[in-house]
Amino acid sequence: PGFLGALARLAVSGVPVETGWLFRGRDAVDAGTSPRPKRPGWTVDGHLLRTADGTIPAGALRPAEQISLGSSPAEQPTSEAMVADFLRTSREMIAAQRDVLLGFLGSSEAPTVVVPERPKVALVASDAPKAALGASDAPKATLGRSVLETVVAVIGERTGYPVEMIEPDLDLEADLSVDSIKRAEIAGELAARLGLTGGDVEEFAKARTAAAIADLVGTPQQPEAGTSVLETVVAVIGERTGYPVDMIEPDLDLEADLSVDSIKRAEIAGELTVRLGTGDVEELAKARTAAGIAELLGTSHDEPRPVAAEPEPVVIAPKRYVLTEVELAPAGTPDIAGRRFLVLGSGTFAEDVRGELETHGAEAETAEEVRPGFDGYLFLDPVLPTAFPRYQDALAAHPRWLLSAGPAEGLRGFHRSVAREYPETLTRVVEGADAAGLVAELSTPDREPVVIRRGTTRHGIQPTEQDLGPLATNGAGPAGDGVAEAAAIGLDRESVVLLVGGAKGITARFARTLAATARCRIELLGRTALAAEDEYPQAKDAKELRAALIATDLRNPAEIERAVRRITGEREVRTTLAELEALGSPVRYQSVDILDAEAVHRAVKEIHAEHGRLDGIVYAAGVIEDKLVADKTAESFTRVYSTKADGARTLLEATADLPDEPKFVVLFGSIAAALGNRGQTDYAAANDALETLGRRWPAGRAVTVHWGPWAPAAGGMVTAELMRDYARRGIALIDPEEGALGLLRELAWGRAGTAAVVHTASGW
Repeated sequence: PGFLGALARLAVSGVPVETGWLFRGRDAVDAGTSPRPKRPGWTVDGHLLRTADGTIPAGALRPAEQISLGSSPAEQPTSEAMVADFLRTSREMIAAQRDVLLGFLGSSEAPTVVVPERPKVALVASDAPKAALGASDAPKATLGRSVLETVVAVIGERTGYPVEMIEPDLDLEADLSVDSIKRAEIAGELAARLGLTGGDVEEFAKARTAAAIADLVGTPQQPEAGTSVLETVVAVIGERTGYPVDMIEPDLDLEADLSVDSIKRAEIAGELTVRLGTGDVEELAKARTAAGIAELLGTSHDEPRPVAAEPEPVVIAPKRYVLTEVELAPAGTPDIAGRRFLVLGSGTFAEDVRGELETHGAEAETAEEVRPGFDGYLFLDPVLPTAFPRYQDALAAHPRWLLSAGPAEGLRGFHRSVAREYPETLTRVVEGADAAGLVAELSTPDREPVVIRRGTTRHGIQPTEQDLGPLATNGAGPAGDGVAEAAAIGLDRESVVLLVGGAKGITARFARTLAATARCRIELLGRTALAAEDEYPQAKDAKELRAALIATDLRNPAEIERAVRRITGEREVRTTLAELEALGSPVRYQSVDILDAEAVHRAVKEIHAEHGRLDGIVYAAGVIEDKLVADKTAESFTRVYSTKADGARTLLEATADLPDEPKFVVLFGSIAAALGNRGQTDYAAANDALETLGRRWPAGRAVTVHWGPWAPAAGGMVTAELMRDYARRGIALIDPEEGALGLLRELAWGRAGTAAVVHTASGW
């Protein structure tokens, strides 16, 4: 009891505790071949207790209710939020591949501001708890304290930057690395402290600078002897970002100059409303500068209102979904008489489509480039990413129809995301259709973004929950620690597994699971270049690193943030390497750009030549640059798409040069590819393209795993504000240990013909 009690105390204190090794070496029973035991009078199934007839005893923990699946975006209130949050989380996983351009010259150093403690994680297997109402314990604004000062203070608290570094007009995201999630949390805190009523936190979070947030909140009444609203806004921004207030100028753009995204702007707005007792969260979140926030805060002071207590994040094992075809209603006769269509393409097929459109009374033209003035656009031979500018031009005309003839790499994920951004447009990729079938899709009442036609029969794609059978569900033997799965895959101490995408985040988590279960040799490729030694060993976290960098007279927030990301990235890589070696796996890390085909081919060949084998590959590289279609540049789309899709293509091509190809390849995708997501057309298309590349791989098993959001493990992929935001939205997170074991089970017990699966803790 003393030993187990100590483990329990460590677990509830937030220390990662892995207990699987306690069961290794014990008598294992092959569930597949052993005689069926006599049915017991009662069962204990993991966390649940049942009687023989399956009844849950009174007072026992009840199982979570199954979430029904749906395919209509209108019937999925949480899926878009889940995808958006997952993609924001990915910034943490690929931090080494993103270098935000920041630019602002700061001034004097200021005292360090304490960062709020990160939320505790509740390891439960049920729906996220509902928030309970309670009085806010946040400090109320003093009568003389300005709105801007409150905004800056909240920003400082949420980011760890001294308020003196948070100038009102610093861009929260560009200069302070405050992403959209943190801006939302800042806005919520400001709303609580200033007692704002009504408003949309997401709109509030659009403010880019402390000054803009203060403008949205408004200017409070000025009592005898008090600081200005602008100073309060700057103070809150400083608290939420960690910048000294003297570095936050009123007109700095919060996002462009301070890296404060919409979510963190919303948090700042919330904090200001609590401290100043006034302001509209929705308007405050739109402000882009500290000066703008101060102006919006106005002159009124209302009593702060009670705020909802923060729900605890929910961390559970992921569910497994398979993307299956479902039959759709037949298409009818399109009612398009008098409508104008532009057919993008040439050749016989283009002429057939134009003729079919004219048969139904429509006006149709063929062209190679998009022109405005048409009711619908039909793309016959689109190839991403080069076709994106044409799609962008077509959508700018807000057409009623936008159809693409498929299949082609990435089009499924692309159209799923376009459907999220343009709900008024019927956007769809139609696969396997002739000219008549393609035109018939203009008549269908459903809004399926992906349609597969076989003659006159139509099919859509729907995620269906599907487990891997009793061995995968209950574990092979009593331990269930992945050792049996590793053996079933064929991994042992002599095996060699290559993981591409850095030694951080999910990649590192799975590498640790491989080391613990197989002790195999692990080769890691990533873009992070390791320095010879840690430059600031005395600085234990990002907050202390900022203070150490400021102490060296580095005053530019952009440079500070780049240095912090670089150093923390290097530390995470070193930590991963040390942990893998401690678990008994030989490991090597190489810095390689995945888009450098020559370097990738050379690295793969050298690994195989050195060890005489390469048993498996896990690919997790990628970048994210969130923008709506209307705001996305062709260069950005190509960069995001190519890093993921072309990187995977290069890696798979490199395996063709080997004398014996790997047994398996795992491509890390995103739930965005399966669901689509507003503002993520490029990323969704790139991850969808992975499925096509995996299907074409001629060697062993290739599977694309579209992940939902993972919970942090020892400072992993999810930030404190992301955790709180997930909890507020009722989105469960994947338990890191269970997620990694789930991937082992997928490789061990999954059907070889399954090209893609979705692993997520939340249903939709």
